[in-house]
Amino acid sequence: MDSRKPRHALSRLAVLLGALGAGGAAQAIPFNEIGDAGELISTAQVVTGAGALTSISGEIGTTGDATGDKDVYRIFISDPSTFSAEVTGTVPSDDTKLYLLDLDGFGILGDDDSGAGVLSLLPAGNPAITGLSAGLYHLAIADFNFIPVSVGGDIFPSGNLVAPTGPGGGSPMIGWNSSNNEQTYTYTIALTGASFVAVPAPATALILGAGLIGLGLGRRIARRS
Repeated sequence: MDSRKPRHALSRLAVLLGALGAGGAAQAIPFNEIGDAGELISTAQVVTGAGALTSISGEIGTTGDATGDKDVYRIFISDPSTFSAEVTGTVPSDDTKLYLLDLDGFGILGDDDSGAGVLSLLPAGNPAITGLSAGLYHLAIADFNFIPVSVGGDIFPSGNLVAPTGPGGGSPMIGWNSSNNEQTYTYTIALTGASFVAVPAPATALILGAGLIGLGLGRRIARRS
């Protein structure tokens, strides 16, 4: 199975909800980290809302975190052909890394210094991204010395615009490889081709729920007959 494509029914539902959300809001909106985004796929901060997602801003280096801080966000890629993510700046200046992973935590693309100076960039048009399906993905930002790891080891090698060809590239992310501390800084990641993870309105949720119940009842009746 192609690990770059979403695996869950949740992703298929998210595609529908994403379309509903995009249709109801044409405005483009930035997102600010709420509290401290999680460092793992299971604790990723879900970027919920409606409309196009133009940027994510947050902070790295949470006070008291002895192993440094990494932020993982769950976003909706609405147009893989135009999707890009670029760290446009940090305060104070720092050396970043960006990683894109699928819904399950399998690596797609990583970058160290393809942006300005020592900042990171996942550019639009990269073949690793353009072949994806619209759906839920994870975007992670960390200091230059942090690499996502799986049960097999590092998922990505070090370098610019790297594929998940490390020894752990065939398995989903479970943590990070580094114990180095990092300084505290704020960052902004500019995005194209991305949208908020839509939250269905109550009426939409009722319609979807009724449809799923009806589908289940129809299958039961068909089996009995």
